[in-house]
Amino acid sequence: MLPRLLCEDLCSLNPDTDRLSFSVIWKINSDGIPIEEPWFGRTVINSKAKLSYEHAQALIEGKDWSDLPPVELADGISMMDLRNDILCLHELGLKLRKRRFANGALTMNSIKLWFALNEQGNPVDVGVYQLKDSNRLIEEVKIFNSRPLFVSFCLLFFIYACFNFSFRNDIYVFTYS
Repeated sequence: MLPRLLCEDLCSLNPDTDRLSFSVIWKINSDGIPIEEPWFGRTVINSKAKLSYEHAQALIEGKDWSDLPPVELADGISMMDLRNDILCLHELGLKLRKRRFANGALTMNSIKLWFALNEQGNPVDVGVYQLKDSNRLIEEVKIFNSRPLFVSFCLLFFIYACFNFSFRNDIYVFTYS
């Protein structure tokens, strides 16, 4: 596990905080089908809210957050805006998942356990972590974005494996040997 400073502050997408990133930007239609090639590049991300899976799941199920910790929203963002965005992404994730399985994807349903620890770090309770729609939504976005990266890395591996590569005067030079 990463130190709390890294995972909860420095590397976390906290609301109204700029974070430097390397992003894959897609233009897709309402069915999740790309209409252009993805763009890869350096970006600045400024998140509008920091949600847990439980918060997103409650929005998907139309429930309130009375039992959940409060969420900080960025200025100008309403709860209705957030709900609409999550529901739109959820609908898109369902379409992506359906198409992925129609194209022959496999699923590996391994059990994931959770542990509750006491102040000394000793386990005091255990249970099976239940995957819900909010988990699957994030899974679909990760899978969708990893495809062009995989193809790009395979292409780069092929180029480096088969060609001599050099960089001269701002030009990439490939020679076959």
